Amino acid sequence: MKQRKIFTLTMLLFASILFFSCSKNHDEVSLNPDGSVRGSGVVPTTYAARIGIERNAFNPADVTVMQGGTILWVNGDTQVHSVTADDGSFDSGDIPAGGSFSFAFTAIGPHTYHCKYHGEQTGIVKCVTK
Repeated sequence: MKQRKIFTLTMLLFASILFFSCSKNHDEVSLNPDGSVRGSGVVPTTYAARIGIERNAFNPADVTVMQGGTILWVNGDTQVHSVTADDGSFDSGDIPAGGSFSFAFTAIGPHTYHCKYHGEQTGIVKCVTK
């Protein structure tokens, strides 16, 4: 009976170690001075919307988010892009291929943005009240 208990506890310990070591997020995430987050791969946060960056375009280019909602931009392209607010309120800096950037919108209204490297690459986030 004692051997069976030890075996069961050993298996539970092994399963716990295996589960937690496999579930760790090994992506690189950094916090920008404006409170936004930049990272590569999947960032462990819930987002109001995900915007892809592909072929010099934001997809979708027009999104609506509730006040306080966070948008995640993911660079699925092979070149560097940026997500830069026209009014300077947020700026991702360089987002490398496979990288991402997120920003929480607290100010109500339209927020137009662009890629500083590709003039034709523009988008808008409409932030509305709760």
